[in-house]
Amino acid sequence: MILACYSRVMMRLLMVLLLGSWCLLGAQECVEIGPEPGAGPGGGWLPRISSTGAAVHWRKQVLIPDVWFANVPMLIRDVAVGNEYGWLAMEYGQLEVRMGHTSVQTLDYMFANNITSPMQLVLDVDDHRVMFGPGPMWCALGLQDAFQFVPGQGNLLIDFRIVGSTMVGGSVSHSWSKATLSTDYDVAVSQFSTSPPLTSSGESKVALRLCADRAWTNVFGSGCGGAAAPILGLSGDPRLGGSVGFWLSNAGAGLPAALAFGSDNSPPFPFDLGLAGAPGCRQYFGVSSLVGVVANASGFGSHFVQVPVNQALVGAVVFGQYAALAPGANSLGLRTSAYGRIQVGL
Repeated sequence: MILACYSRVMMRLLMVLLLGSWCLLGAQECVEIGPEPGAGPGGGWLPRISSTGAAVHWRKQVLIPDVWFANVPMLIRDVAVGNEYGWLAMEYGQLEVRMGHTSVQTLDYMFANNITSPMQLVLDVDDHRVMFGPGPMWCALGLQDAFQFVPGQGNLLIDFRIVGSTMVGGSVSHSWSKATLSTDYDVAVSQFSTSPPLTSSGESKVALRLCADRAWTNVFGSGCGGAAAPILGLSGDPRLGGSVGFWLSNAGAGLPAALAFGSDNSPPFPFDLGLAGAPGCRQYFGVSSLVGVVANASGFGSHFVQVPVNQALVGAVVFGQYAALAPGANSLGLRTSAYGRIQVGL
């Protein structure tokens, strides 16, 4: 009886989650553009919120001279923002990140004047919730594609565009800033109403960490069901030969759940599962496989993934999200968790 019920649940999850759906080597692990923890007062930073926490639209360009890379090519697989203290949960209606080489040595307030070669789109996500903090720490954004930086082709230009940046939780928090960076790189920022602006309205500085072959684990997005939402946690180390634990908590005691895996979170994801009968729930990526997990009497469950020792996997990204059986929660009888991102590294 239990096995039959479990099979029906797994089939239901497959039908819902399948609605939706690697690697060059970098020569350095990480380059940190900026300060150490506690290095000084914060400046402008990526989340960019208003004093009321209302939605803000925003664009920022960052110029990083090639000298920061010590004349060594780097395949940039992820970008992290430095957070000095406190924490914030930010939700971006749309977040785009582009990278490219540029011949300019100082940023102009006309954004277009800073773009001297084609820009590569490395992150394009909707309804993207990111936890910044608790500081001091580096908070990764989770790039979808890597950018190959080559010394001699120019400086590095990073272009951030945000439509709808909303604070959904947290306390006082800001990025690191350092006066010694004032001659090394510059940024241009601007709020805008409905479309990306053509000019900047001011300057600010952030600390960034650009990484190539570093192993990362991050949790993005949010669960559905309020206080009853299933919770996803990550543990372990996704290095070659390591393992990562996908932990489930706050699930129904003794009830089954499915851990979905995939590798593509680009639009049209996240998919609104309200269309399938689970309002407020989201499928954050295309699903390629499912693993069954049964919560214990305390609502805990887990699944561990072993990372093979295979150099070709360096830089590979895998997403994971739980869908837990929740009878009566909605017409679909499911609640979903936030989603985890693991990047295989050295």
